[in-house]
Amino acid sequence: MQLFIGPCPTKSTFTYKWIDGSLTKLCKNIGVVFYRTLGSRKSLRRKIRRVPVSELEGWHKARVISNIHESEGHRSICLEPPIRVLQQYTNPGMFVKLSNGKDKPNFFAVASAVNSPFLEFLVKKTHSTAWLCEMEKGGLVLMSSLMGKGFQLSRLSDVEHIYLLATGSGISPLKAVIESPQFQQLATKKDLQLYYGVRTPDRFSYLSRFSLWRQSGIRIHQICSTDASGRWTGRVGYVQHCLKQDGLANPKKSGALLCGVKGMIEEVTEWLQTQGVPSDKILTNF
Repeated sequence: MQLFIGPCPTKSTFTYKWIDGSLTKLCKNIGVVFYRTLGSRKSLRRKIRRVPVSELEGWHKARVISNIHESEGHRSICLEPPIRVLQQYTNPGMFVKLSNGKDKPNFFAVASAVNSPFLEFLVKKTHSTAWLCEMEKGGLVLMSSLMGKGFQLSRLSDVEHIYLLATGSGISPLKAVIESPQFQQLATKKDLQLYYGVRTPDRFSYLSRFSLWRQSGIRIHQICSTDASGRWTGRVGYVQHCLKQDGLANPKKSGALLCGVKGMIEEVTEWLQTQGVPSDKILTNF
């Protein structure tokens, strides 16, 4: 078996002149072939086989349990991966890559609670996710191992106020937080507020869960950035601006979990710090 690397080294490639001749001779002895000895890059492409995602280590087959409409432009998809993958899910906020074995894999944060018998995802329909949004029950999806540290909830054990801020599909890992036993135990007797922003009212996901979340003590602020239809009677604007308008009850005893667009996260993080919220109490899942 030959190993292909390149381009072929020259004296100008290396700082030390002795590498040129010695390295070339060594490579010939052990079967290393440089681009230039192949005749052309086209020859190299013919000799190297592209390995499908399904053959790479760390990928697993997951069965589609359900695929339902969640909100405008979003699907809620439940997958059943092998037990060894479920056991890797230890903190809400962790994520995986999903693939059909052909196109470039996409990253998705897990939306289901830790210890669930399946992994749930909120998938925004785009050109690159169309294949996943069209999957039928029983179909197979390629899933990577769990990635990321997730939200380090133990850092919020001594705070009195927890602010959760999400935009768009960023609500999915916060759903995992809210419904995970570890957060429910942690959040006992704390002031909990969720600021959830979307573009239009039809884009709010998990509306059917809101009553349960409120019962657990969470105050939910639904915010639309625009409403051309005129049907929305709630708050209009951006989550970071609404949070600033409401203010913080006790910054030094507050913590936050953030997920969504980069601009929101950066603006909220900076503002929270200026208000006196400790930096280690401002959590993201990446």
